[in-house]
Amino acid sequence: MCLTIGAAFAGAGLLLTTAGTAQAAPAEASTPSGLRCLMTNTECPSGSQTATADTISPTALAAAVSNISIRDVPVIGIFIGNGADAQPGCVGAACNGGNAGLLLGNGGNGLDGGNGGAGGFFFGRGGNGGAGVTGTSATIPGDDGGHGGNGGSGGAGGFFFGRGGDGGAGGVGGGGGNGANDTPTFGGTGGDGGNGGDGGAGGRGGLFGLFGLDGNTGNGGDGGTGGAGGGSFTTEFAGVGGNGGSGGNGGQLGGRGGTGGQGGTGKTGGDGGNGGQGGTGATGGAGGTGGAGGLASEGNGGPAGNGGQGGTGTQIGGAGGNGGYGGTGGPGGNGFDGGAGGSGGTGGQGGTGATGGTGGTGGTGGFGGVNFDFGQTNTAGAGGTGGTGGSGGLGTVKSGGRGGTGGTGGFGGNAENGQTNVGGAGGTGGAGGTGGSGVNGANPGDTGGTGGPGQSQSGGVGGHGGTGGAGGEGGAGTN
Repeated sequence: MCLTIGAAFAGAGLLLTTAGTAQAAPAEASTPSGLRCLMTNTECPSGSQTATADTISPTALAAAVSNISIRDVPVIGIFIGNGADAQPGCVGAACNGGNAGLLLGNGGNGLDGGNGGAGGFFFGRGGNGGAGVTGTSATIPGDDGGHGGNGGSGGAGGFFFGRGGDGGAGGVGGGGGNGANDTPTFGGTGGDGGNGGDGGAGGRGGLFGLFGLDGNTGNGGDGGTGGAGGGSFTTEFAGVGGNGGSGGNGGQLGGRGGTGGQGGTGKTGGDGGNGGQGGTGATGGAGGTGGAGGLASEGNGGPAGNGGQGGTGTQIGGAGGNGGYGGTGGPGGNGFDGGAGGSGGTGGQGGTGATGGTGGTGGTGGFGGVNFDFGQTNTAGAGGTGGTGGSGGLGTVKSGGRGGTGGTGGFGGNAENGQTNVGGAGGTGGAGGTGGSGVNGANPGDTGGTGGPGQSQSGGVGGHGGTGGAGGEGGAGTN
């Protein structure tokens, strides 16, 4: 077998042969497909083909080599061959992908957060980084979940030609442990969810990106779920749910915040945990959902947790992540009140760009808790307030970003079976986000959208819908 590469390097021919009796084939008419057949897993046409500098521009060549692979070939000493992929069960450095041969070859892929191997010096794609490991979920009551591992970095492409490897995605955070139930007075607090891991960096492309694109940064991992609060119907004060973990930072997409843990069950219901914050990315990750309020046997239902804030958008001004939904309040007992729905999370801020990114939408408020007890007066919980829209991003050339729309208020809870039934009020809509600043005192961002009105719950005596929030003002231009 012979591999012939024409005058792609300053018009000079370069011949690489396998060991044995293989001989160089005469050069034929140069076409871009000659380079492609050399680098892909498809069969070449009869006769070797060459590619010349006269027929391939740097831009076209960069695009051509960015998504192609070198055919598997036997390793010839240390010069030609693909690096080995990391294998399951690896530990430490063994999770890194192997480097390619010195001249030609693709780097091996990493595993469990290991880095991708580098491509060969002349040609070769860098290996992809391995996804981060999932955080360990808590096994002891009330313990926090483990954080997700970071993704591995992508390997560098060939020094001359080759795409860099993609970074691995961040690992998901582990779940928090549920609160203990071992005392008659207080239920244990649930553990917090672990944070998601960050995405790994992309590898460098050939000739610093000129003859091969850089790899993509991996997405952030999602945050872990908070543990539920401890308790039982005979517990005086139920435990509080744990908070959701924060999402990891990533490339195109930040990780989503984890869901808050449900409040514990007791004579008085426990509070739900708050949702985790979304991670940063080109598009910010959504905030996590607030945990539901706990059930009550004799007292008031537990209030729900609030939604997490959306992540900030970066790079090209991606929209911030949406705020999380508030959780549902727990039902009351013996004429007491249902718990209030949680507030929606604030939308994430839009990123800075030529035109600023749009702020994220505020989260929807949670439903108010129901009350179906045969009591004197049954009052259901109020719906949660909608989250505030995120601020628009700064515009460096044109206008600032539009402020995000405020979140919708939550439904009011239902009340039935009592002599007097009072439905919960609907939540107030969130305020719209502030528009971003424009450049040179001009083109401020548009006014954020008005938050949606709260909604009344159907059945029983449902609560009235709340008022929508006002839109935020556009930002002033910068000097």
